[in-house]
Amino acid sequence: AYGAAKAGLDSLTTSLAIEWAPKVRMNSIDVGLCRTEHTDDHYGGDAGVAAIERTIPLGRMATPAEVGHVAAFLASDLASYVSGATLACHGGGEPPVFLSAQNIQESS
Repeated sequence: AYGAAKAGLDSLTTSLAIEWAPKVRMNSIDVGLCRTEHTDDHYGGDAGVAAIERTIPLGRMATPAEVGHVAAFLASDLASYVSGATLACHGGGEPPVFLSAQNIQESS
């Protein structure tokens, strides 16, 4: 369901960009894990957060300010020709599961 919903939002972004142009630019931000005041509670403290952050290619979660910078860029004149795009703000994304399975097999 998550993947279908995400694909739907990407399609909606593109469709609205076409429908509302040129008066409105429509973009979306694909936000990955973001560290907030509740992150430690959700992931079980510092050790849980560290374990999750090791799975992110950049090695850490985003800060809310970093996500805000991406939104500010999209709203600025610097992105005046960007419309219908989904901008990834996720630290490199999530490594495919097969990589961790391969690492387990290699260490056995």
